[in-house]
Amino acid sequence: MSGEQDESAGPYHQINEGNQVNAVQHGVLNLYQWKPAYHIEMFTSAPTEMTRKQVRRRPSALLLARHEVVRFTGRVEELARLAQWRDDPDEGGISVLLLHGSGGQGKTRLAAEFARMSAEREWAVWRASAHPMEFTEQRPVSAPESNETGTLLLADYAERWPQGALHDLLGDPLLRRRGRTRVLLVARPAGDWWLDVKAWLDDQSISADRMSLEHLSANDDQDNRNTLFERARDEYAQRLGLPAADAATIDAPGQLAEDEYGLVLRIHMAALALVDARKRGVAAPADRVRISEYLISRERRHWQDVLAANPAWSSNVTPTILGRAVYTAILAGPLPHKVAHAALNGADVTSVEHVLSAHQRCYPSEGDLTLEPIYPDLLAEDFVALTTVGHKFDHAPDPWTTHALTRLLSTGDEAQAKPVLVSRAMTVLIEAANRWEHLAARHLCPILQADPRIALHIDNAALIRLTQIPALDIATLKAIIPVLTHQEGALVYRAVGIAAIVRRYMTLKETHEMGDAQRAENLSWVARWLHAAALHEDALGFEQVAVALYERLLRDAFESGDFRAQARHAEDLAWAHVGFGIALDLTGRHGKALASTIEGIHVHCLLMRARDLDVVNSIAAYLETLSERLGMVLESASMRKIPGSALDEVFDKGQLELSLGRMLANLAARRILMPSQRLAWAKIAVEVNREWSEGLLINGNLELAGALHNLARAREDTGDLAGAIDSVREAVEIRRGQSKEVPGDYDAELANVLHGLGRLLWKGRELAPGNATEAIECLTEAARLCTALAAANHQGFSPRLQRIRAELDTIHAAVKNAAPG
Repeated sequence: MSGEQDESAGPYHQINEGNQVNAVQHGVLNLYQWKPAYHIEMFTSAPTEMTRKQVRRRPSALLLARHEVVRFTGRVEELARLAQWRDDPDEGGISVLLLHGSGGQGKTRLAAEFARMSAEREWAVWRASAHPMEFTEQRPVSAPESNETGTLLLADYAERWPQGALHDLLGDPLLRRRGRTRVLLVARPAGDWWLDVKAWLDDQSISADRMSLEHLSANDDQDNRNTLFERARDEYAQRLGLPAADAATIDAPGQLAEDEYGLVLRIHMAALALVDARKRGVAAPADRVRISEYLISRERRHWQDVLAANPAWSSNVTPTILGRAVYTAILAGPLPHKVAHAALNGADVTSVEHVLSAHQRCYPSEGDLTLEPIYPDLLAEDFVALTTVGHKFDHAPDPWTTHALTRLLSTGDEAQAKPVLVSRAMTVLIEAANRWEHLAARHLCPILQADPRIALHIDNAALIRLTQIPALDIATLKAIIPVLTHQEGALVYRAVGIAAIVRRYMTLKETHEMGDAQRAENLSWVARWLHAAALHEDALGFEQVAVALYERLLRDAFESGDFRAQARHAEDLAWAHVGFGIALDLTGRHGKALASTIEGIHVHCLLMRARDLDVVNSIAAYLETLSERLGMVLESASMRKIPGSALDEVFDKGQLELSLGRMLANLAARRILMPSQRLAWAKIAVEVNREWSEGLLINGNLELAGALHNLARAREDTGDLAGAIDSVREAVEIRRGQSKEVPGDYDAELANVLHGLGRLLWKGRELAPGNATEAIECLTEAARLCTALAAANHQGFSPRLQRIRAELDTIHAAVKNAAPG
């Protein structure tokens, strides 16, 4: 539960879900949480200067955006679009824009240039930084100043922010203190993770859009690439002390037209390596791989100098050992000292304390952290790739990496920080594997196949990026999909990433070579996850194809006289129709949804004719009458009878009866029906589910609870509020039992019925003393559950969370107004 007040005139205090407190006190902004998520500070436009000595030691540091060695040029259209977004007169409050593109494309420099231009136009410019999840240090930060023109907030690596932290940032009251606010998120990908964020923003009535920063095209921008190279070459020559006349004779690499040089950073890396090689009088690297090798060798020389300056280190730590710490830092850092120590031990790095000290000297970290990674990311990922065994280039890999990666990513270590460490390492490895095939084929895929539980530590954004790896094979997907989809709570907390995984699975050649039965089953299965990720339009197509395949399979079974196949595919077709009905209903096609649902249940009833159950025969008759009234033709009406012996062979005892109960619960939810019709079907659904679910807490009562909730809605719509409360109260008790039995798996269902009970109790607060108090308790519990659900899948759960919070605000206001005095 949260409360807000007018914050425009002074200090503010905001209590958010998750025990986080943001406070401005005495001019200082503090962000407190058990594990602080982020901080906001003023953006500094002045570049960080480097001494000539620092440049000679680590020339690759000249590549970092914060040093701004190469003057920003070009991107005129992009800057104009950013300015148009910032100055839009129709957006008086908060507006969010995602700037996305490949690593090394120049996003950070473009954002910094835009920030500088905005500051010149008297905008207050802030920067938000996410803290590592293990961060424990509490540091006061000067409160950012705002002004009348507006505030621009920059947040880099947005896709790597913890989901809850990013939404806390976008909802921070500080952004609503005065005037216009623009939030510029910078990220590599703009996939389903962004759709999830945008859905949350839409729920908050915050304008959101995205802008792609494209590669430099090979044809139209060849001159532009040469110009970028020459400018970078001349700037680096000046910093490295190479005479301008000498630098002017350095030509761009012959491969500048290749796709890899569509990245601005690749061009800058080439210019730096060629200038430094000329300055040192050594052979110039000839291609992009050798350019990376060269810059890595300069880093290695930096380590050698640091070690040589300290005998205690040099006697215990070789450059190779220090390189292993660098490798670990790229994958996992930065980390608190204790966690870093454990990570190096786990990766089988020797002389850990000396190594950490030496690494800190080479790559200093802030605060209590260590194992700062190499930057920029593109060079760091190249370092990982070239150090790891399996590539075809001349650079000698370290054999240590073969087992170090496995040990670093092992889920066997149950230390508290291990999941976070594995999550970070997988994010980096997945990103690098998108460009380096051997990382995927020789390491990432085999590691996931050997230990699929690693996939549980991959966040949604990285799961989506995993699906984009060209070398990702079907064996890896087959290994991780069962783990992801059967983990407790997976359906709601990992739906966005899992939807991307299963969709990639269905695009592979092997799945297209499957038989109709397997393919139809897979299509229905993929649709389930797309629904869970709130991608209902995408699911609709999969469901429709599944129906067509099962119809063909059933026809073939009747033609062949295979009774067992007839039974199996009739049930499959029934569920395919019901699933298609769900997809149609969720995409607003309510009439077609009802027709598909009726068709599915009718197929199921005809399948059960051999059982000669009165209730089933009655339901079939009711459906036929309903279809006539609706003017629809039941295609299943001519379906031949399937022998009871086939049913006994194919289905477990009670399986068909329980399926019928689930389907009927679905029909009772079709709001296109008249309230009296829904009430009748809801009662039948409850009766069927109650009769056939005795003793089946999880499988049976799963649908009894849903049927009861639908009955409650129907009773409410027909004026029986007391009966509605009784029905949904029973549903809550069933969901509580399921949630207790399988923690996490039923959070969404429990939140749904709690919301329903709370709403009805408040509506019927005059019916019984205590209803109003119980309503607040139910809605508060539902809000707590939905907060956690929305943190993982905002597109799926933010709308409900917002409704619950709005209802709570209304109730609290009513209670306050009714209070005496």
